[in-house]
Amino acid sequence: MADDARVVARPGGPQGPRHRKLGQWPPRPQALRGKGRGQGHGVLGGKAENTEWMTVTRLDRLVKDMKIKSLEEIYLFSLAIKESEIIDIFLGISLKDEVLKITPVQKQTRAG
Repeated sequence: MADDARVVARPGGPQGPRHRKLGQWPPRPQALRGKGRGQGHGVLGGKAENTEWMTVTRLDRLVKDMKIKSLEEIYLFSLAIKESEIIDIFLGISLKDEVLKITPVQKQTRAG
């Protein structure tokens, strides 16, 4: 009976819920939320330095070695383009930036 008095009532039984790690009872508020505010994101925006293109995927290596000569070959075999450098190689000169006028839009409710 004396041992029963020491058991703390927790949700999910005496051991707590199965999804929690040991040593986290009671749960910390930080553990229940995301990272929160105040985490820096480094330098945002700006131009990237002109550095060597590091290939990551097999398609990147094929394009860099000039074994694939056009975008049509990529689409013919349904390969996923995961890096922007592939598009820059094939369409680099013909790509242009256009700025559109962005205006805020307020959502209309059903009532009017």
